[in-house]
Amino acid sequence: MKVALLTTIFGIIVALILQVFYNYIITKIEHLTAQMEESAIAFLDTALRYKKTKMKRTRLTIKTNKQFSNKVLIALLVSSLVLFVFILLGRL
Repeated sequence: MKVALLTTIFGIIVALILQVFYNYIITKIEHLTAQMEESAIAFLDTALRYKKTKMKRTRLTIKTNKQFSNKVLIALLVSSLVLFVFILLGRL
């Protein structure tokens, strides 16, 4: 009978110690999970802000490139016309 009582007491002590460690680990995991969620939300917010900023820059760059390419095209046409006129005048 005495052995059964000692075994029960030892089992209860071990169970209490393990319960304390279990609660500590679960609390630590919940804290890490909350930090990960906050970091993920902050990352997504930053990525969304970057994407919006980049889209504005891209639109501006496309407009600028179109304006530049139109100016280059006009310059090429004018220079081609001038060259054509010089060729015609040289033949006359």
